[in-house]
Amino acid sequence: MRRRRFSVRQFLRHVIIGAAFSLAAAATLGAQTGTENESAFEFIFPYGARAVAMGMTGVAMASPSDAVWLNPALVARAHREASLQEQSKLSALISTDIGGSVVWTFAPVGTVALSARYMDEGTDIATNDLNEQTGTFVPKHEVVAATFATTFGSRATAGFTVKRLVRTAPCSGECGPNLPASSSVNALDFGAQFYVSHDSVLSVGLAARNIGPKLQQKDAPQADELPTRIEAGIAIMPTLKDAKDVRVIGAADIVARVGPGAPGFRFGGEVGYQNRYFGRAGYVVYGPGEVSGATFGVGVQTGKLAIDLSQMATDPGTSGLRPTLVSLRYIF
Repeated sequence: MRRRRFSVRQFLRHVIIGAAFSLAAAATLGAQTGTENESAFEFIFPYGARAVAMGMTGVAMASPSDAVWLNPALVARAHREASLQEQSKLSALISTDIGGSVVWTFAPVGTVALSARYMDEGTDIATNDLNEQTGTFVPKHEVVAATFATTFGSRATAGFTVKRLVRTAPCSGECGPNLPASSSVNALDFGAQFYVSHDSVLSVGLAARNIGPKLQQKDAPQADELPTRIEAGIAIMPTLKDAKDVRVIGAADIVARVGPGAPGFRFGGEVGYQNRYFGRAGYVVYGPGEVSGATFGVGVQTGKLAIDLSQMATDPGTSGLRPTLVSLRYIF
């Protein structure tokens, strides 16, 4: 029996058809339900210092540990990597925000990544009807994820991420009605990437993120839609013949919500010198209710260790904060 050879044309046809069906389903679902009551925003909180510095782009090209949350297909070509990320001032509500990933390649089958993110809102006080303190509680948000991705020939990849959000509020003392209800929800991400040229100069990506059931807070009537997004991106890394020590990357993404709402746009770039020192900048344009504004950051890589730092110039909410993200990546 002859083995079927990989066909670039067939792969692209499947990607385009899948994108069309995804967008059609998104439009239909949005028309039926709307998205004004979205929840589980932990799934779309900015993550990854390098990606955030580049305007949150990452559908067509991203570091493996960032790609887990942006486009799972991108981990297919990754080296083994362990990362630790810390985000501060991301929200006036979030006191602690840390995350990490381990990416491991099982050639020739594919690449697996295990990831986790922990957030809490700090200690809150529970009171009784007389406004007397009766206890304390800490609202916690935990996301765990498992990713698998593989290559199709030398130019195409595809992958998926299964993830789970759990919200709890451990109490010390008597919290009564002050205690937020515990809740959990599962979601899926799917992604694909394709190198348009054999020299990997130009790549395109497609991702469908946060597909899953409603998040039920107390009962079914109060359940909220997940922040489902359909995203497409392009990245270019031209060869500079007169500056061999310099590497330049440009990227752009478009983000469509499921349901009503204007699409979002992300633009970013990176300039690297000797594959060791990096400067990054970007700009995010979203519809009402989501983050917009400039981003910037720097990075340095020494041997197997990479350190990235980024900051968002504008506040994602209304607290006046400027989120800062730091990541450590160890490639082994």
